[in-house]
Amino acid sequence: MRPVKEFSYCKATELRNMLLYGLLPLIRPFVPVPVAAHLSLYVTSMRLLHGPRKLGSDTELVANQLISIYYKDHPLFYKKIQNYVLHLHCHLADQYYLHGSLSNLGVFGQESFLGYFSRGRSGTRNLGQIIVNNYNVDFTLYNQSQQISNNQSKEIDGLFDPVNISITALFTILIKLHVTILTSIGAF
Repeated sequence: MRPVKEFSYCKATELRNMLLYGLLPLIRPFVPVPVAAHLSLYVTSMRLLHGPRKLGSDTELVANQLISIYYKDHPLFYKKIQNYVLHLHCHLADQYYLHGSLSNLGVFGQESFLGYFSRGRSGTRNLGQIIVNNYNVDFTLYNQSQQISNNQSKEIDGLFDPVNISITALFTILIKLHVTILTSIGAF
């Protein structure tokens, strides 16, 4: 990984790898533990959505739960920076479900998705066309989601150490840890 002083020379793939794999260990000395723990929800969610189905058909479900918790608790850690793009991250699990890993769509696969919807939400021209187009997109996505099979392997391939615990139980433990951290800093 390149040093931070060479950040302006980074290629898009290097930046993605830095965000997904280097951010948490590098940022830890500079931010409080609760902030790093909160940021880890986002990073873990994005890592799940940018990789293969490490959790089988549960991959996008776990990623969606993590990003939903990150989104819900965002105002506790950051002030006045919650925006529309952050909200759209809550819909990336659907895109992963329908089309596979976001990194199959490009380095930052969510960019075109986010840009498309950001452009569609503003402006006052062609409102009828925008409404019909969005309705058609919703209808198509719904029909496709009904046709996709859930017969995907649930083998674990290195994301977790082999343990005799279900994904649901593990997720419950992670949520309890997150709530404990928030309680300890007085966020609840």
